[in-house]
Parts: sequence; C-alpha cells; structure tokens
Amino acid sequence: MKRVAAGLAIAILAVIAIWLRATGTQEPAARAPLAGDDRGSTDRTQIAPSLPNTGSRTSRTRAGKLIARAGWGDGPGELGGRAANESNPEGPMSIIAVPGALVILDQVNGRIARFGPDGTPLGSFPIGPDTAQDIAVGDDGRVAVLDRVTDGQLLLYDKDGQLIGQAPVVGGPLTESGGATGVFITGSGTYIEREHGEVVRVLGPTGQPDPDRGTLPGRPLRDGSGSVQALIGDKRTGQVTVRVFDPEADLVWQRTLRFPTSILSLVMLDSDRLGRAYVAAHVALESTTAPYTLSSERIVVVRLEGATGADLGTLSLPPPPPADEAVRSLSVGDDGVIYQMLPGPGGVEIQAYSFP
Repeated sequence: MKRVAAGLAIAILAVIAIWLRATGTQEPAARAPLAGDDRGSTDRTQIAPSLPNTGSRTSRTRAGKLIARAGWGDGPGELGGRAANESNPEGPMSIIAVPGALVILDQVNGRIARFGPDGTPLGSFPIGPDTAQDIAVGDDGRVAVLDRVTDGQLLLYDKDGQLIGQAPVVGGPLTESGGATGVFITGSGTYIEREHGEVVRVLGPTGQPDPDRGTLPGRPLRDGSGSVQALIGDKRTGQVTVRVFDPEADLVWQRTLRFPTSILSLVMLDSDRLGRAYVAAHVALESTTAPYTLSSERIVVVRLEGATGADLGTLSLPPPPPADEAVRSLSVGDDGVIYQMLPGPGGVEIQAYSFP
C-alpha cells in the first residue's frame, strides 16, 4: 500500500509540474496604457509571434518589379539631387502611390513630379519651397506640401498645381514646426502629424485654415474607418505597438508586433483602400563592439487586417541606402502594392512589391 501511495503521489506531482509549465509559458496580453483613456474600449492586445528571419540578404529580400528609373537632373523625367558639405546628400523626400500615377516630392528642383505605372513621366508643377519634406495626395488630385524646416508652412495645391490653401505649421497642438512628422489629406481636410502620434487638422475641406485645429489619435485610414497609430516599444527587442481607432477616436484594437531583429527606425505606417494597415521597420543586427557594424539589414513590412489586427503577411525589402534622409520612401497603393523609392549613384529607382 505504501508503494501504491508513493506512486500516486509522484504521479500527482508530475501532473502538477506539467500543468505549471504549460500555463507558465503563456504571455499575458497586457494593455499598454493610453493617456487619458477611460472609454472602456475593447482591448484585443496580442503579442505577435516573431516574424521569420530568412537568412542572408540575397534570400531574405523579395524581388521587386522595376517601375521607373529617373536620372539625376532637372529635366523632364529626372529628379534632383543635392550634395551637402555638412550633412547627408539629399534626394527626393517623399513618394505617394495614387491610382494611375506615382507622385514624388522633387524638392531639390522645387516641384512635384508624376510618373505613370509604367514609368512614363507625366509632367510636373512648381512648388514654393525647396526645403519641403513630405506630401499627401487627395482623392481629387490635390497635393499638400509640408515644409517644416525653413518656412514652417503647409501648402495645398489643386491637381493643376494652383495654390488653393496655405497655413503656418505652428498653432494649436502644433507648438513647433520641427515636431511635424507627416501630412495627410482626407475628405474633411488636411492634417499634420505631431511627433508620430496624433494628427491635427490645419486646413478644412476647401483649403481654408482651421481655427479650431481638432485632432485624430492617429493617421487616417484610407477607407475612412478610423485612424492608426504605431509606436516603438523597445528597439532592441523589435517591439512595436499598433493601435486602431474608430471615427469617434475610441480604441478598436491594439497589439504588439515583434520584429525579427532590432529596429533602427519605423519607415512606414500606411493603409490601403480596404482599410488594411501596413507597418514597416528598418531592422538589423548590430555588433556589440566598435565599429558596430550592421548585418541582416533589411526593411520588414507587416500587413494587418484593419478590423481585427490579424496577420495578413509580411514582406522583406532591401534596406535604404546609407545616409538616406527621405521622410517617405515607401508608399502603399490602393490595392496593397508596396512602392519603394531607392536613390543611387545614377539616379532613383522605384520598385513595386506585391504580397504573395
């Protein structure tokens, strides 16, 4: 009997140990705090499994389709480049994919340039500042130009290049022009992003300055279903928190993405016409000793279902060239195709990538 009792005790202890190990490996879905958030929105925080690390640079980057190639210069079909003695070389700062065209901020030449889906130059129109850093394009062809450096101005042009709206960056929640991190157009107006967080309406739907400067919690989703926000939680471990809000600014879901290696920077937060969200990070492994070289360097793009945040696939793209200072070198088409602007010694290439 003693042997039987001892055997039963050992068996019970073994079952308890197995149960503890099983439950102990589950990571709690803890919600990241939202400042002033007491609305009781549904919390769907998830920790994403690590995205695949696919090995060498040759095998890990997806082959793109060359859409356009523009040489350096100021002629038709060319894009401006500028060497600087005390800073990095400067090329086009921003690209936006719209139906039937790629719109590029060619600020060195003081213009907006357009290329067709086959790379054919579609013309350009002049803009005021040659220090502009970002653009947005509306459904009606309007182009918003953000100059946050010299003049601190937001300029709005119609599809033919006529100036139809203008306002200073600073005002309301925007306390300094250097804190502007992007510009966006919706049917309700033109918005400037503040410090990679909320967006502030600076111009109304007809281009008139907005005296109230209301805000949205994140970048507008292209299907009009709300807004999206992405914040780096831990660069070293590759964690990014993504939040989606409805039109009333209530939290719909949030989750934490875990990229395969350390994050150097977030290079894209965008959406498509179906409301799917896209987050791209420039990632790499950095050596722990001088000169701290990088390896396994690439851009990883994650696509998420807009309504729930579910995974819809990943892409690995070539990393940006060294010293690239573009504000928006990646853009998502309405159909979910990713466009990448890659400057090089001979000019700029635009590559297109599709999710499998």
